[in-house]
Formats: sequence, structure tokens, C-alpha cells
Amino acid sequence: MEEEWYYLDEKQKHRGPFSQPQLRNMRQGGAVDAHTMVWKRGWYEWEALARVPELRMEPDVFVEPNHPTRTTIEEKEKQFVDDDGTLYVWDEAIGAYVPQMDDQPGDTKTQEGEKKRKQQETGSSGRETKDAMARNNTTSVYVTGLPRDATEEEIFDVFGKFGGIIKKDPVNDRPKIKLYKHPDTGLPKGDGLVTYLVRASVDQACSLLDNVPLRVGDAQVMSVSPAQFHRVEEKGTESKAQGAKRTKKAKPMQAKDLGWGGFDDDSKPEDTTVVLRYMFDPDAVVLQPDLLKELEEDVGEECVKFGRLNNLRIYKRHPLGVVTVCFKRREGAEKCIEAMDGRFYDGRKIKAHFWDGKTNFQEESRESEEEQQRRLEQFAEDLENKN
Repeated sequence: MEEEWYYLDEKQKHRGPFSQPQLRNMRQGGAVDAHTMVWKRGWYEWEALARVPELRMEPDVFVEPNHPTRTTIEEKEKQFVDDDGTLYVWDEAIGAYVPQMDDQPGDTKTQEGEKKRKQQETGSSGRETKDAMARNNTTSVYVTGLPRDATEEEIFDVFGKFGGIIKKDPVNDRPKIKLYKHPDTGLPKGDGLVTYLVRASVDQACSLLDNVPLRVGDAQVMSVSPAQFHRVEEKGTESKAQGAKRTKKAKPMQAKDLGWGGFDDDSKPEDTTVVLRYMFDPDAVVLQPDLLKELEEDVGEECVKFGRLNNLRIYKRHPLGVVTVCFKRREGAEKCIEAMDGRFYDGRKIKAHFWDGKTNFQEESRESEEEQQRRLEQFAEDLENKN
């Protein structure tokens, strides 16, 4: 039996089935191109046409992402000056950019000798403790896997929606979003830094945005993790008094952004996060990515009636069709559960309840390739029978 192929059009709707010769003719005619996403039976992911050997043509070129990592940074990229004038230097030991701060005057060699002596006495440099504290207190996330044409506005919308309030620069009142660029070409490298107003947003962003695309339906996914900053002191930057002045200036702005008198809401995630089960068929959203956007809009429009939202996430591979909705307040979550539990959506009865604080839906969404292949083959067969 000849293989049957499907592809996604400009509106992210699947088209097909087509034979391999038909798809190649469509490639020659311009109906599809090297970046068109294609799928056939037995696959569990859509793939770019140029990556498929039997469909690729001689001129086809697909540029693979080449994002810098925390452990591989070119020599000429080992330092940069941020928008607020802070000098960042790449620290090989911790694999992160380090903001340089003021240093106290004194003999550097003497200080280093004293530091080594203390290290020998204690058996530990103490650096691990400081780095751990920095990681635990950071309000920034480091992101890779961004589309090269991603804008700050687009990132603000997504990371604000799924993480929380993004901090504003007290100088220019703009969101603190940094998109890194190649020093030679000035072109985006596909990674960046997003700084939130509170620490809780970092955990939410990492939980809800890691390993998902910035744009619904894209094949390229992001890697989102807490930014690793190790503060050291060095001459040449603002004094402590200047820093304190900037912090004081920013306080009223932050209080306004928080929206509840300047105090962070310490509610536990399990008290404000609602789990909605049986919201969709995971097989359907793999073959029809446009369903995800429709589902996200429907759930968002309905849940915002119950209270202000922090974020919403669809676990598109979860076998039980799970969607999680995190509210700003517990009251909103309670209203959501009361209204959504037992309700029907697209012919399926919804089960709504509070998150238990432990279940990792991302982990539960993973299954073996064989299981995914069997499901998709069966779904494709059912789809053809309906057509």
C-alpha cells in the first residue's frame, strides 16, 4: 500500500491524504515548501518537509536552531552591557551571565589569599550556598528556542499570561525583557531573559512554558528555566546608594502592578490551580493543531468570568485531555470548579478539581513511541472512514 501523506496549510489545517509523488509535485508547483509541516501514518510528530529524506528536493534547506547554551558561549560573547547599564560577564563555572557590582577597595591578592585560607578551613568555598540562594530568589527566567522573528511584545503577552506580572524598568517604564543578539550581525540568537515582579512567577513560567512552543502549532519548542545569576562585587558600576535610590523609585510602580497594595499573594499554587479533565481528544489536536487555539480561547473566555487568571495551560499529549487554569485568588478557582465540574464540552463530560500540588501532568503526557504510533494510526483510520 502506498504511503499517504498529510500537510498543514497556512491556517494550520491538515490537508490530505496525498501520495508521495503528489506531494512532490505540489512542492514543485509551490503549494508547499521546505518548511511545510507534513505527517504520515506511523509518525507521532509533524515534521518539516525539508527534514524528510523521501520528500526533500535538492534546493531545500532547513535552518536548524542554533541557540547558545549556558555552557557553550563564544569568546566574543562572554560579556555584554544590559539596557540599564549593568555589565554581565559569562561565568564558566556556573554556566550563567554574572552581573558585576561594586567592589570594596583593598588589596586583591590579599583578599584572594584570605578567601583560599577560609575555604581550606571550612572545606567548602560557600559558593554553592550563595548560588543556591541566588537561584531560589531569582525573579528571572532564561529562555531558549525562541523564533528568530519573535518580538518583545509577543513574549510579553505569552510570558505575562502564563507566568504573571513582568517587572518594569524604573528608568524607561518598559517590561524587562532581553532578547540576545549576535554581536556581529545584530540578528536575534533565539534566546532571552524575562524578569518577573515576584518569585512565584518563575516557577509558574517554568512549569507551564518549558518544552512548549511560543506560538501554538509551531514545531520549535522553548526551554524555560530559572536564570542563574551569581552576584559579585567589582568597581565601575553604580554605588549602593544609587542602587537603593533606584529601588525606592521602583517600589510605587511595583505596588501598582501587583494590584493589591504592593504585597504579593502567598497563596499556594494548589489552592488556586484548577484541573479540567476530558477537555479534548489528544489524537485530534496532534493532527489538527488549530484546535488548540480554539480550545484555549474557549476555556480562557469562560474561566475569566470566575476571576482574574494567572495562566492557562493545555497538556496536548495528556491521555485524559487535561487543561490547568491558575487563578489569582482561591475564590475564582472555587467558582470555576463549581461551574465546570460535570459540565459538557464538545460532547465530553468535564471533571474539575483542585490540583493536588504533586501531579506532574507534563510527565504523565509522555508515552512510548509505539503507543503514540498505535493511537495515531487508529485515529487516522477513523478520520478517513468519516471522510
